[in-house]
Amino acid sequence: MCYKKLSCLILLLIVVVSSMLVGCSNGDTKDDKLEDVTGSVSSPAGDTGASSTDPSDQKTDNPLSIGRIEGGVYSNSYIGIACNLDSSWSFYSAEELQELPDNVHDMFEGSDISEIISSHQQIIDMQAQNTETSASVNVVMTKLSTAERVHYELLSEEEIIDETLAQKDSMIDAYEQAGITVESMSKKTVTFLGQQRTAIYSVCNIQGIPYYMLQLLDFHLGSYGASITMACFDEADITDLLNLFYAV
Repeated sequence: MCYKKLSCLILLLIVVVSSMLVGCSNGDTKDDKLEDVTGSVSSPAGDTGASSTDPSDQKTDNPLSIGRIEGGVYSNSYIGIACNLDSSWSFYSAEELQELPDNVHDMFEGSDISEIISSHQQIIDMQAQNTETSASVNVVMTKLSTAERVHYELLSEEEIIDETLAQKDSMIDAYEQAGITVESMSKKTVTFLGQQRTAIYSVCNIQGIPYYMLQLLDFHLGSYGASITMACFDEADITDLLNLFYAV
């Protein structure tokens, strides 16, 4: 398989996983927990009609900003991350990124997965691939409803990962529809931006070749949640990919 095609395929699947993650809350937030929330989130720009007693009205929103790429540096102030990639890396162009959502719908047309994807607005903010190792890194942002944002405010990062992995079978089915066998999918503690973080770690098999993916989720930012994914053919490279990022 062409490595650039594979990298594109992995990104499409990450979009699927992000959509399924957001869909899992279904706005189902416990009333008793809501009473304990103060200053959770504010309505996304353009939302109207929210009650002034909604706990989501009491937190100043983090203004959305799209990432920038200058030279070999990608940065996004909304997420608070950046990475400096050397000449062995190639960023996807804006035109290539804009084509990807249509490819997702084509891949899963007519399936329940297609409906889940259609229900959420997503921004594929960055995709880069190493031309020597075919490792890849990317950032995807998914718009959250007010109910979803309140729901995630009540959960720790590890609880969000646990909630995501509760849908593991559905996510594995989506990967297999694209020809990728998932050997395992579990949570993993890693060091990212100098902090201990909980991530989703997947060990896959693509045409007999092992492939490793690590996905970090941040759904406490504001009107959009973010997923940061690293993927490679050599398991030992995961740590190097994590170390590419730094806080801004």
